[in-house]
Amino acid sequence: MQTHQSGTNAQGKRWKPFESRIVLFGWSLLYALSLNYCLSAYASVWWSEYGFTSSDFDLWKWFAASLSILLWTSVLPKRIKNASSLFLITIYHFVGIPALVAITSLENMYGVDRSSLLPSLTLGFFLSCIIQKRSLSVSLNRAFPSWFPVTLTIVWLLCAIFLIKSFAGVMQFEGLDNIYAQREAGKAEGLIQGYAQTYFGYVLSPALLAFGLYQRRPLFILVGIVGALILYAITAEKAVIMYPLFISAMFVLMRRLSKHTVSAISITASFSFLLTIAVTFYQHSTVAEFISWYLGSRTLLMPGIFVVHYWDQFSIDGNTLWSQLKGFNLLIQTPPQYLGDERWPSLGLIVGELHLGVPTFNVNASFIASDGIASFGAIGILIAFLVFSLFLSILDYVSSGFDPILLVPLLVPLSLNLTNGSLFTALTSFGGLFWIICFVFFTRRKVGADNFLSHTRTLPKS
Repeated sequence: MQTHQSGTNAQGKRWKPFESRIVLFGWSLLYALSLNYCLSAYASVWWSEYGFTSSDFDLWKWFAASLSILLWTSVLPKRIKNASSLFLITIYHFVGIPALVAITSLENMYGVDRSSLLPSLTLGFFLSCIIQKRSLSVSLNRAFPSWFPVTLTIVWLLCAIFLIKSFAGVMQFEGLDNIYAQREAGKAEGLIQGYAQTYFGYVLSPALLAFGLYQRRPLFILVGIVGALILYAITAEKAVIMYPLFISAMFVLMRRLSKHTVSAISITASFSFLLTIAVTFYQHSTVAEFISWYLGSRTLLMPGIFVVHYWDQFSIDGNTLWSQLKGFNLLIQTPPQYLGDERWPSLGLIVGELHLGVPTFNVNASFIASDGIASFGAIGILIAFLVFSLFLSILDYVSSGFDPILLVPLLVPLSLNLTNGSLFTALTSFGGLFWIICFVFFTRRKVGADNFLSHTRTLPKS
């Protein structure tokens, strides 16, 4: 059995395990610097009203952040090869490193004590990686039956009919300047419309796109793309348009790369290079400006700075103790300071309107901020990461044996949703529990059965 314990350098020679960790650490430092460059040279110049501020360089803060990166890169999965590695590497690039940059670089407008934020964040993510750090070498002997994507298509069609009938009068493709008005027009009225929108755009359509790519079924691919367009015409959510690109890119990489895995080093290096070039030339190129805004500011920096803004806001106003979460609110009373607040339980609106001073700005933040910081402060970060680790352990267990070429693209939307949303919301509204149930009840282990998508390979070890 062959294992893949090292990366590959530019000359085609394999990195030894220790060397590959050093390379990942070096690129991660460059990635942090490129994010800081985007914050100081672009985001804080054009988008300061949304919380993008830049303070003077503090050598000691950056030294502390570098130690956190060193600790993280010593345990981070080196390759995306299963569910937990996808989620950990996603959180590392989209929340972890951006949060370190925000901690070191954002202005402290209210003089809040942030001294325990960095240690808690560092320890929490480190423990999550340790919990999931185990070798995986199993035969790919599980798959979905042929009727499963067909059933998803039927459910997709029913949702499409329901949504088009409900929102036909407001559906239109808006540019970036008018997306918030369109979101208000396409806002769900009631639980049924809400779940129909989220599952249609964030579960069914992306899943059918992933199945279509994996099975080489153009119809499924078309349905997945059309679904994204339908929901964008209703809610103007940029994520539903971008997710097909992320899914397709991940599928191509998983299909074409050796061992069918994607390395953390390549992701880190790509983001670092792309951001640096984009920010350098954003004043001379529309494409570079779009990358600086959407990838650099909106997608990468924003989840990180929201970690700090949530820390500042709830350090002042007090923690929520999970009383904002459905289900828990039946057992936990709303803290007195939030009683009568018309924004409650929308933490995003509380932070957007009270902390940033932008009316109707919904600051949706990662599970680290929303489930952890807002609820219990520094200890809440550790609690959020432990719950996150439990979820990853369950997901790894129930999805063991699936071909990662299908599994990883299927779970890309769910992993990205955790960068700007609660884990509990992701479980109920964005497919977390859905996929766990599907992996448990709608798959078979028999290899070679008729009408099953199965392969026999072994996965590389970390």
